Amino acid sequence: MSEDQFTEWKERWHERYYEWICAFANSKGGEIFVGLNDHGEITGIDNLEKLQTEIPQKCKSLMGLTIDILPLFEDKKKYLKIIISESSVPISLHGRYYYRSGSTKNELTGSALTEFLLKKSGKSWDSIVEDSYSVSDLSKTSIDEFKKMAIESGRLKDDILSLSSFDLLKKLKLTSNKKLLRAAFILFAKDPNILYPNFRLKIGRFDKSPSDLVFQEVIEGNVFQVITKTIEQLRSKFLINAISYEGFNRKEQPYYPMEAIREVILNALIHGRFANSAIQIKVFNDKISVWNDGELPEDMTVEELHKNHPSIPRNPLIADVCFKAGLIESWGRGTIKVLESCRDNGLPDPKFLNIAKGFEVVLFKTTEGTTEGTTEGTTEDTSRYVKILKAISSKPLDQSSILNKLGLKNKEHLRKSYLAPMLKKKLIEMTEPDKPTSRNQKYKITSLGKRVLKKDVT
Repeated sequence: MSEDQFTEWKERWHERYYEWICAFANSKGGEIFVGLNDHGEITGIDNLEKLQTEIPQKCKSLMGLTIDILPLFEDKKKYLKIIISESSVPISLHGRYYYRSGSTKNELTGSALTEFLLKKSGKSWDSIVEDSYSVSDLSKTSIDEFKKMAIESGRLKDDILSLSSFDLLKKLKLTSNKKLLRAAFILFAKDPNILYPNFRLKIGRFDKSPSDLVFQEVIEGNVFQVITKTIEQLRSKFLINAISYEGFNRKEQPYYPMEAIREVILNALIHGRFANSAIQIKVFNDKISVWNDGELPEDMTVEELHKNHPSIPRNPLIADVCFKAGLIESWGRGTIKVLESCRDNGLPDPKFLNIAKGFEVVLFKTTEGTTEGTTEGTTEDTSRYVKILKAISSKPLDQSSILNKLGLKNKEHLRKSYLAPMLKKKLIEMTEPDKPTSRNQKYKITSLGKRVLKKDVT
């Protein structure tokens, strides 16, 4: 047995430990053992009988909470086990709310407290009624654009074309008693900033550090406008393309896959809190980050984002409309799509971070810390290339031969997902570098590729 999200050890009982009971009740419940030290060793307590009566009484009088408390005996030592069940209603102690997160107790304040209270009442941020605004405050252009997108995605039938704006919102469950919900305003308003000044997106171009701001833009509008404007701004002003040539033909290829960037921005809009800060996009020379106010859901870890996981959108109504519009494919696959997109374009895996009371995704242009002279830091990002390195270790091979060795069929996939990034990382090189499109072109392993292969084999 060890301390974790559901277990706490206390050597002696103190009045402040009622905060821990409150925290367990507000989260998933748990157990507190009184008479165990920090190593889980039984030290025992002398006032077991008194605490066995006093603690349940105070829990009832201070918090309206009923708990179970069991006396335990081992090696002639007495200790207590306090069992706290998850409460279906918010529990406060002296007007303060506490929450168990991992193995720590946190006091809930500000937007975190608001979100907690909404969740306990069975509501979400985007399901609150907006009394002061009506359909006339919404953009008919955005509503008509949604209708078109939803029909094209096949998720709504074309009979929605005949619906009035209000009837459409009603069908989308964005109304209550003939009033608009907050989600309707965020999705379709002419100017959501009237009510929510932080529903905006800031883009900054930085040099070498977050303090080296070169220029910036602020994007405002509803969800559909923000998505369109942000992608346009990134393409035209903030992101440069890699330039290459096939014969005399110039080709421009974005360093970052736009489908990954679009997915990350949508994720920020669907999961954002918009209470304290705007969504922030920071573009550096070697990476791009997207941050939104609001951490991951309590029951989800960063590690789970690398595999299929349940979707727990902070704003489920906004998420549902984005799904019907075809902006997102399926809930719970957003981060998987970002990972796959980066890998297909030969980029390192993105980083997912709970940071500064929010969530951040970082996309990298190239592998960090990788140079021709060292294999340090390359193992994780080059491990999927080992099969090709093995295939060409004895002699150079053309694309068809490599496809056969790997059991693949698609040359374009081979080029984008393997050959291009391996060339960029200097793991392989062309036998005819001056004629990249030559029909006699083959690929051979480099000295760095040999060191990576040797490290993998050994």
